[in-house]
This record gives sequence, C-alpha cells and structure tokens, in this order.
Amino acid sequence: MDNTSIFPDGTYRDLDPEQLIYLYQNFAQAKNTQSAEIWYEAKEDEFLVVLINGDRATLMYLENDEDSGIYSYDLTYVGAEEATLDFTLNNGEINQIPVSWTLPASNVILAVEYFLQTGAIPSWITWMVQ
Repeated sequence: MDNTSIFPDGTYRDLDPEQLIYLYQNFAQAKNTQSAEIWYEAKEDEFLVVLINGDRATLMYLENDEDSGIYSYDLTYVGAEEATLDFTLNNGEINQIPVSWTLPASNVILAVEYFLQTGAIPSWITWMVQ
C-alpha cells in the first residue's frame, strides 16, 4: 500500500502505514454493517466524527467534548432538500441526517487522513454550523 496521499489542497503527506490500515479497516467494516459511527482524535480532545452509510458519509468536527460541532456540507447536492439518510450511532440510536450534509465516502476517507496527519480540518470540505 502506498502511504503517500496527495490532498485536494495540493499538499501531500507520508502517512503512518498502521494508521492507514486502521482507517481503511474502519471504513470497510462500516460499509459491511451499512451504517456506523467512527471517532478519530488527532489532538487531545479534538475529534473528527464520521457517520457512514453505504457510499455516503458525513463529518462532524468537535474542538472539545462540550462543543456542538461543525458539519460537512455538500454544495454539489442537487436532490430534494428534505431527503435524509439513517445513521446508526454507537449507542444504537438512529439519526436522520440530511443527504446534503453527506459526502462520498471516498472523499471522507481522504479528509480523515488529512485530519490525522495535520490535526486540522480539511479546507476543501465545506463546513457549516448546525
């Protein structure tokens, strides 16, 4: 497995192979269960939360455990504004998230790689406050 990623902002990083394996295993398991919640921590108490359902996923960035977070948003989404996807949280609760807040899972994997390597949220993702 090549451990270099070129990110949409033009930067690249050599990624820790163990982190990459862990990341891709998480996503593969999530796709097999149809829906999952995965938490990643790059800096102490800063988290990127991924909710994945099939080939779509949403991101939530939390600066600390009391933060209400910012969310990914898909500016290219052209479907019905009221369309939602079900996401199963780790506590078993099912959340309905607007499809416009979701991104292709492949984009989310790249965003998580970037977050783990830099500790920053990716600038190529559109973020919004709920």
